[in-house]
Amino acid sequence: MPQFDVTEIGVLQAADPVDYLRDLAQHQQQPGLVIEYAPLAAAMEQLGAKSIALADPFEPYQMCLPLYIGVTTPRATTEVPHWHPDQAEAYVMVDGEAEVLCKYRWEDNGWMRRFAKAGDMVVVQPEVCHWFRWRSARGLALVFKAPQRPGVGRFPAGKTVCQFCPHHQRGCVLPEGFTPPEDARR
Repeated sequence: MPQFDVTEIGVLQAADPVDYLRDLAQHQQQPGLVIEYAPLAAAMEQLGAKSIALADPFEPYQMCLPLYIGVTTPRATTEVPHWHPDQAEAYVMVDGEAEVLCKYRWEDNGWMRRFAKAGDMVVVQPEVCHWFRWRSARGLALVFKAPQRPGVGRFPAGKTVCQFCPHHQRGCVLPEGFTPPEDARR
């Protein structure tokens, strides 16, 4: 079992943030798996956002499951508008407040805002371009996608970002407030 320290406010803090995730991965074949909030939140305080169920040889704590499971917090820096060709995606708000801006990928504009708070779940259908954005300084959301399909790029990759989208620079309007990363502007 990984070692955790209790901070002065009573929150579990992993000595190494991936210890808890490594422990989960080692037990992934058990018939039932409980992912506990406190140690997961402590690990995400340091990592920001992370998939925990997408096989990655460079991150040995990953589990390989038929369901994508990820976690995001306001510290995440990787969220950009994107869509999934054949995956539905659900954001389960455990703590904090966020918004999801979404539109059908083939529409020029028409972004709709969906607000979510702790206890809410936002479901995004396949082929819906969406951008998850935190509205609170603290928070944690679980992210689920099915079927499991790794990769970023054109299909068969699971996630299509702007530069790989057939509608990109052909009338598509980016959501209000989004600035593309420097490397995506080339």
